[in-house]
Amino acid sequence: TDQASQQYAFRFSVREAAQTLGVKGEAGLEMATELVRLEDCPGTWLRHAVELQIRKATTKDEPSNLFDLNHLAHLPYVDLLFTDKRIAEFARQVLSASNLPDPLRHVKKPFAIPNSIEALESALISAGGVESAEGK
Repeated sequence: TDQASQQYAFRFSVREAAQTLGVKGEAGLEMATELVRLEDCPGTWLRHAVELQIRKATTKDEPSNLFDLNHLAHLPYVDLLFTDKRIAEFARQVLSASNLPDPLRHVKKPFAIPNSIEALESALISAGGVESAEGK
């Protein structure tokens, strides 16, 4: 299943990171993969959950999905994240679920805006991030 393959890939990544950080021996590497859970890494968990949501909803994998999902993984660590409407909707669905890991429970949902400077400025103003150019 998709979840099993994502879990395997995550454990492999943890193992690789542990080796890079100097963990030696099979027992140490196995302990690292047991200690670090996907739920402990909110950006990675969100990326994987949205990827599963996309796969459930569509049969065609969009070429931009990889970039969009990697971008989305930053959401738990930033104040605002802008993305396209499709990814924002999938993220909203996941973030509205009851099975969220604790670190994701109060994450702001991403903003979907048209691809223009005016739309970006308007979204930033409505989020309280900046003053308008005319207001200065």
